[in-house]
Amino acid sequence: MSNKNASRILALFIAPVIGAILGFFLTDIILNGWLSSSWQTIPLPPVHVSSFAAVNGDSLWVRSDSGEIYYNEISSICASDCWRKVDEIPVLPILDHALKVTNKSCAPVPPLWGVIASISECRTTSWQDENNTFALLNDGTIYLWQASLYGEGAFFLLWYGVIAGAVVLFVLTLIFVLFFLLIDWLSNAARSKQANNGT
Repeated sequence: MSNKNASRILALFIAPVIGAILGFFLTDIILNGWLSSSWQTIPLPPVHVSSFAAVNGDSLWVRSDSGEIYYNEISSICASDCWRKVDEIPVLPILDHALKVTNKSCAPVPPLWGVIASISECRTTSWQDENNTFALLNDGTIYLWQASLYGEGAFFLLWYGVIAGAVVLFVLTLIFVLFFLLIDWLSNAARSKQANNGT
């Protein structure tokens, strides 16, 4: 067996492995909401924010440098006059339709540079997980990353992505291998024809 053919056979074995790895990472990025959701800025409160105090869905409480608490009830859609000063933070979480609420992100958040503080909440519902993550940047701006993510079905979708990646890359590699085998065969046939005509 020639080195060329050995390399092609090796490529057929390696392709599904690489495809599975690529399928895993691409599916993971999709399931984590990185392609469907992005960071958005929210209007700033009337005072300088020193820290986040609490989060409940897309409602956010912040503390000023002097310790005052400001509240934004609907950070994801409010465009103006969003903040009001409050005396205290209510008992949280307010459950609504959530089955479970945790004070961490449902999934790894997309990269954002200059973050000095963040606060997250993950709400588990019957069909999906709802993520709200707020980030405070060193220039004082506040960002929100809000995403609806797959719940328990994510495991099966991840396996589907791995298998699909392996199959797709294997088929593409097989097409290339067969194409070059055809080129080699046609080239050898042309040389044989020339050799026969020469005699």
